Amino acid sequence: MISFGLHEDNTNIQIDEIKEYQSARWVSPPEAMWRLFAFAINEMTPSVYHLQLHLDGLQFVSFKKIDTIDNILKNPMIKKTMLSEFFLMNETNKDAKELKLLYKDFPQYFLWSSTYKMWTRRQRGHIIGRVVTCHPTEGERYYLRLLLMNVRAPKSFEDLLRVKEICCDTFRESAEKRG
Repeated sequence: MISFGLHEDNTNIQIDEIKEYQSARWVSPPEAMWRLFAFAINEMTPSVYHLQLHLDGLQFVSFKKIDTIDNILKNPMIKKTMLSEFFLMNETNKDAKELKLLYKDFPQYFLWSSTYKMWTRRQRGHIIGRVVTCHPTEGERYYLRLLLMNVRAPKSFEDLLRVKEICCDTFRESAEKRG
């Protein structure tokens, strides 16, 4: 259903947006059943973390329109991502070293702070980690994902390239050697 109205530029006219929203709302049969049985509609438990996936130095960067390129590049926080900090935690954090987790299992034990761009030990709650998907045609990024799904507690991109003390040139080669 579509609802629209034309109004003059007269500021004295009051528009009831809530009433307009409710009158234009459509409830599907599945939603009606969920409401009849009083199931929670806006809540999903457990929460799902979408874990970033990027090649070394190719992460997404957000910045404000007024920032200069120099300021963006000098910002030390720009290099911190979920993945890079996952590597750092596996190298420096005692709990992470003991747990030897896969990337997808990391959010069950650690909490990501997007403000401070760091992982901290989880105190409560249950979270499921999901590494973002990528297609096999994406090449190295796809093989990086395969490695992250199967290699426990990697400490860096270079660590993922190393198989039995032999350094591979590509993530594909590393994944193939690991089987």
